[in-house]
Amino acid sequence: MSNGVIDATLTESVQDSGHPTDIILAAAGGWSSNNPPPYDHTIISHPEDPSSNPLNPSESRSYSLYGHWLSGCIGNFCEYPVLQIISMTNNIFQFKSSKASTDVGNQDDSDDTCMLSHNTFGLNPNYDSNGPIRCFNQVKNDHLGWYSDRRKVIQSGDSGLYRVFGITDYQIADDVVRIKITGVLIEGRANDRIFVSYNRKNSFNSGTGEGGDRVLVHAQRWLHGAGESTLVAILAPGESTTVYDNFISYLNAESNHAVVRIGAEPTPSPTSSPTKNPTSSPTTWSKSPTSSPTTSPTTWSKGPTSSPTTWSKSPTSSPTTWSKSPTQAPTSSQCVNTPGWKFIKKKNGQEKGCKWFKKRKQRCNKKAGGMENCPESCNVCEKSGVQVCENRELRKKICKSVSCCTWDKDSKSCKSNVGQSKCF
Repeated sequence: MSNGVIDATLTESVQDSGHPTDIILAAAGGWSSNNPPPYDHTIISHPEDPSSNPLNPSESRSYSLYGHWLSGCIGNFCEYPVLQIISMTNNIFQFKSSKASTDVGNQDDSDDTCMLSHNTFGLNPNYDSNGPIRCFNQVKNDHLGWYSDRRKVIQSGDSGLYRVFGITDYQIADDVVRIKITGVLIEGRANDRIFVSYNRKNSFNSGTGEGGDRVLVHAQRWLHGAGESTLVAILAPGESTTVYDNFISYLNAESNHAVVRIGAEPTPSPTSSPTKNPTSSPTTWSKSPTSSPTTSPTTWSKGPTSSPTTWSKSPTSSPTTWSKSPTQAPTSSQCVNTPGWKFIKKKNGQEKGCKWFKKRKQRCNKKAGGMENCPESCNVCEKSGVQVCENRELRKKICKSVSCCTWDKDSKSCKSNVGQSKCF
């Protein structure tokens, strides 16, 4: 192997075989579909003839298997980074990036703010030997666990004021690079999410196709796959929108970040007493009582009190400092298993759900995606980042699949990136 590439010389025709992939794998290192190479991901660069594509001979660019270790591309197409990235990301369940409406941004249904849009998937591919120079959107980044220490997770209906940095400034950001709103109700499903981010157009994101230096709002429905995303809105400074009952406002841009408000602006304290002083006791009756009336009381037994001179709990005024947390706590726990999520076994392709992890919880520590998608079954709800990440001897791959964990290169061990705060 040289620079991650293995040259394989074939001694038989792959066109005459029902399993051309196995022939290539065997020539490269004695491997097969059932005996995979010892790598996380393998791309086969097939000969120029498109008929060598084992899955779809009519497709002359690339192929990939969802949730698998194998993908491939045909001939010279393997030289283009966009096809290599698409092949690899399909393997890890990174699905397409589309739009909610053609009225958003460019007049088509492709989310060209990021990689993995329809236009980079193949409808109008960007065949650039050095690009396109653009990032994944924040739905994809969240699924991969990237930039998680600059992520703010709030509940649908919460509010707050944030400075949202572009991911190209991640290393110098002192607030967030994405806001993840959970518990969103989309078409009757209450476990969906909204992501708010700032699509700064510079450095390794200078080739973004639309929405440069704008605030982006993406929706994520778990029903359609862990990494699938829909671009809902592109906001310029001063613009706002309401997405699934969550008000989002791009107040203004400051240097390398956007000032974003989630939820309505707090109302100021009232300046006058909300109630009037009670009136004095009536001196006459409109109708005679059946018995002799008693004298008018000099004090109220259950009457209203006099006008208050001070407030016992005065509402707060608009904040004068930056808030890094929502103004109200979540009303209920959102630590639930991801509906429909499946772990695919490499050896036989079998799909296993959260019940499989619950039967033997040690699988949660050994299979990537288990804890992140099955926190209930893995019994990690309400546990701190230290309990989840540092007390389980997680391997690097498993550690990086959990959003609250990070791999420490110096100690070669898994660490919490949320400290003692709750992981799920």
